[in-house]
Amino acid sequence: MANYRHPSKFGQEDICRMWTADNFDPDNLISLYKKAGAKYFMSMGVHHDNLDLWNLKHQPRWNSVATGPKKDVVGFWRNAAYKHGSRFAVSENLSNCYNRLAVSHLSDRTGPKAGVSYDATRNISISITTLLPNTCTLLRRRPPRGEWEPVPGLRDLRDD
Repeated sequence: MANYRHPSKFGQEDICRMWTADNFDPDNLISLYKKAGAKYFMSMGVHHDNLDLWNLKHQPRWNSVATGPKKDVVGFWRNAAYKHGSRFAVSENLSNCYNRLAVSHLSDRTGPKAGVSYDATRNISISITTLLPNTCTLLRRRPPRGEWEPVPGLRDLRDD
């Protein structure tokens, strides 16, 4: 806590805002992966704290273009993968969205901050209800190349 303060004042949201990705070089990394024999690359599309790694309107403040590095991380990975002739995929890690870093929903049991909620209850509204619209937006903006099978029904959904 000496560096970052009590979790009710500084938490996951603040850590994401500190993320700069200053040394992010997907082109060089994909080149290294290809040399190592990789045939495809899969980017993380959304972290378990529901921070999307591309810009979209369903969460205009809680994505990597608006928060943290100010970069379309998925877009950079996609462009680098295709430049090097790799297949590209996107994954998500939302299974823990409701209990992101589980401890972030707790509070101290004793001491001067007993009962004061940690950061999960502060600012950003994080909801699993954005998962399907976000996935549909990603597929429309970053259509895969080559053979793929879309999830039934996705083609009928619209950007809201």
